[in-house]
Amino acid sequence: MKILIQAVTFLVFGLAICILIITESLTAQPQEINGIYTEPATKDLGELTKKDWLKGIKIRGWAETYIQRNFNNPNADVVNRNQSFFCRQSQRPNG
Repeated sequence: MKILIQAVTFLVFGLAICILIITESLTAQPQEINGIYTEPATKDLGELTKKDWLKGIKIRGWAETYIQRNFNNPNADVVNRNQSFFCRQSQRPNG
């Protein structure tokens, strides 16, 4: 009997949580966007970087960049000198 009461309590509690999640998702409101302007409390780049020529410039949101470059440019002489230190060496014909 005790197990049955626990199971019913668990089901009722789970059902209540599901109903709460569904009703909250149905009543969710999108965030209000007021155009491209920033709010008055936002610091400008001149205040953040202490540069006079950047005063009055404000950025809203994130600025993100992605740079892809291979910085692995070893010198051929260094690579050839270190061949003996590597476990797996390339097989070059003797000549």
